[in-house]
Amino acid sequence: MSILHVFACSYGKFGNIDEIEWRDQGSFGYILARKLKKHLHNHSLPGNNNFGIFKRVINVLPSLSLNDMLIINWSHIDRVHLRDSTKFGPSMVPTMSWPNKKACEDYYRYCYDDFQSLSNLITFTHYIKSQSICPVIYSVSEPLELYQKIHLPYVDQLIQDSHFVYDKDKFETPLVTIRHSPLKFPCYHATQEGHQYIAEQFYSKIQSIGYI
Repeated sequence: MSILHVFACSYGKFGNIDEIEWRDQGSFGYILARKLKKHLHNHSLPGNNNFGIFKRVINVLPSLSLNDMLIINWSHIDRVHLRDSTKFGPSMVPTMSWPNKKACEDYYRYCYDDFQSLSNLITFTHYIKSQSICPVIYSVSEPLELYQKIHLPYVDQLIQDSHFVYDKDKFETPLVTIRHSPLKFPCYHATQEGHQYIAEQFYSKIQSIGYI
């Protein structure tokens, strides 16, 4: 059976930070794999960042088959990859105290750059699509308006890409729509119905391109 590979942070798992342990069953990838009649390999990692997601994808590229499919939901661009994962997870974020709060604050004050992080996301996507022998369908976790403020041409590239998943009428990606709806837990992760909605959006895109 062909494989559906899903890559994301915790948004690729079904769960709730406070109450429900992360699991594949019930996730949008699980639902989508069943609709596509593919075996699910869910590579999503709670707390992951975009470089971490990229590393997981390129590790899988050599083993792909033509009938497989890659689903990527990029994480927040302000997450910074930690070379050595800590008890806080694989990423540094602006709001965390980290093992050294001052180091975190100094990094975001003096080193972090939105344009660089968004450029990385675009570059990662281009590389993966150029190297994958199977279809790559992808989306992002943040409002497209945020990306427009950083660099408008990048947003134009995204929405003109037939493999990018977003709602043209709402100008929103599935995860952003979920965060503005009742289909989320208080921690902003999708409920079961929310994951069903996300799966339907990816399925519609896959169908519209002609992969079904």
